[in-house]
Amino acid sequence: MGPVFATDMGMQVKDVSVFMTMIILGGFLFQYPLGWLSDLIGRRKMIVLSCIFGAGISFLSFNISIDDPMFFFLAACLGGLSLPLYSLCGAHINDYLNPTQMVAAGGALVMLSSLGAAIGSPFTAAAMEAFGPHAFFGCIAMMLASIFVFSLWRLTRRPEGSAKEAGEFVVMSPSPMAASLNIDVSLEEIEAATQKGAKQIQYSFEELVNNL
Repeated sequence: MGPVFATDMGMQVKDVSVFMTMIILGGFLFQYPLGWLSDLIGRRKMIVLSCIFGAGISFLSFNISIDDPMFFFLAACLGGLSLPLYSLCGAHINDYLNPTQMVAAGGALVMLSSLGAAIGSPFTAAAMEAFGPHAFFGCIAMMLASIFVFSLWRLTRRPEGSAKEAGEFVVMSPSPMAASLNIDVSLEEIEAATQKGAKQIQYSFEELVNNL
């Protein structure tokens, strides 16, 4: 919905391209710093901080003119704080998994990510039609705030594991290949995961969800 927002705001094709590039570039540049920090302070805390700052930047963008260079800087920061959330969530889940479960968990993450994209786009489009183009940032802020509230609630339900027990942060793309290319998972473990029956995988995930 980024290009739709930029077009509705009257940006030229060049400016639309710059706007989207800044969002993607921010996500690229923030991946490793956020991952490194999550290794130090914990995945959940990093997710909470990313969401609260991302929501704050979204609200701040309401009052910034698209002609102001600060607008594109904020777009980069917003992309940097929101796009790495997939990798942070993947790293958090994998901290509780054995290598055999990681492939199946990667598939579940892809499904949830795709479901969110399928629901979020028409919801944002409807909000933009009803309230104007700036509802684009409002929807992002609302979605980040909802993740923030859920993550904060989970922090009160179960203490996070120590840094020694957690694996190293790995940048992940929302595709099934991300889990199979993880250097911490051997070929034998991938093959073992593909041979598991549906009931075994379902039981494994029910046990996992209860422990997260």
